[in-house]
Amino acid sequence: RTAVADSEREGANAELQSKRQGLATDLLRALADWHTAKTVARLSERQMALMSRFDSVAERRRKAGDLAEVELHLAHLAAADAAFEQAHASEDLIRARQALIALTGVNRQDWPAFPVQLPAIDPQQVDVDQLLHELPSMRVALARVAAARAAVQLSVREKKPDPTVGFRIGKEDSDTLTGVTFSMPLFVRNTFSAEVDVANAELIQAEQEAAQHWQQARADLIAAMEIYQNARLTWVTWKLTGAPRLNQRTDLLDQLWEAGELNTTDYLVQLKQALDTAVHAIEHRGRMWRAWVDWLATSGQVEQWLFPAGDQQ
Repeated sequence: RTAVADSEREGANAELQSKRQGLATDLLRALADWHTAKTVARLSERQMALMSRFDSVAERRRKAGDLAEVELHLAHLAAADAAFEQAHASEDLIRARQALIALTGVNRQDWPAFPVQLPAIDPQQVDVDQLLHELPSMRVALARVAAARAAVQLSVREKKPDPTVGFRIGKEDSDTLTGVTFSMPLFVRNTFSAEVDVANAELIQAEQEAAQHWQQARADLIAAMEIYQNARLTWVTWKLTGAPRLNQRTDLLDQLWEAGELNTTDYLVQLKQALDTAVHAIEHRGRMWRAWVDWLATSGQVEQWLFPAGDQQ
């Protein structure tokens, strides 16, 4: 019975750690979504400001006779579309903030930032089996197997007769009386074989569930590692090659359009493409953050990353 209780206690402790890591994972994902939504909202505000300025310049050029009526209407539509996108971005930011409040119970204007640079993962240095053995959910499954195995041993022992020996001493008149008693239960109507069969069946079920959980956890861990590596490589490449040119392109488009070297339609198409690319880059960074959190969750390293010094207060 002690062996059964010890295994159940180990499983309960592992399940507690699994719940803690699950909560930390949800919080990190919500935090990544909030930072992404906040940055996208800022970009949308910048886009709306650019389109408003473009609309005002178009009005002046139309009055001066430098712009056709159709192009002026196009400028109005572009400004209206930018306002719609800014409203949608603000809604996403509100939802992301409410998700954080629901998880933490705290309403604040700013939250801890994710690191600018996230580490690379070397698959050759990753001991998958060791990570899986230390995974809290895997420890829960293995503890259930150990408890089921101890329960089988307990059922087998309870099937065997347990004799009782007693000793009595007393006095009757002037005589001292002593006696020894011995009792042996005879399992005639119930041999407890059914209990052993049930315990064995539960052990087999626990072992199969642990094996299935191992396979799924291994697949999830490897997939999370590959997805994160791919997302990180794309982001690093963008920061080195695409990001420096984006702001330059926006300024150049403004200069070409105001100088009359670029018509309104081409200007809007190219400006829209540049702004959409900036938004897509920020959204990809959010997916990279989420991929990193998924890697931490599947490898059981969420709390170690959050509290590298072991301080979990």
